[in-house]
Amino acid sequence: GSEMCIRDRVLIDEPNLDGKMYNTLKDFIARMKDKHIIIISSDNYKKLDTLVDELVWLKDGILTGGLIQEKR
Repeated sequence: GSEMCIRDRVLIDEPNLDGKMYNTLKDFIARMKDKHIIIISSDNYKKLDTLVDELVWLKDGILTGGLIQEKR
């Protein structure tokens, strides 16, 4: 049969991406991403680029720009 895995979601809203907090967030994501879907909302996509698997553009809660990047 087919098994479906539903992972828990973690939402992080506008995290501080400077200095030590960046490294703390990076470590957190590395520990959690195998068992959780992590959604980070931020306008600092340049720093998020090094932390995430996918980036998307949203405007007023609507997906507007599609996938910016996908890392495999």
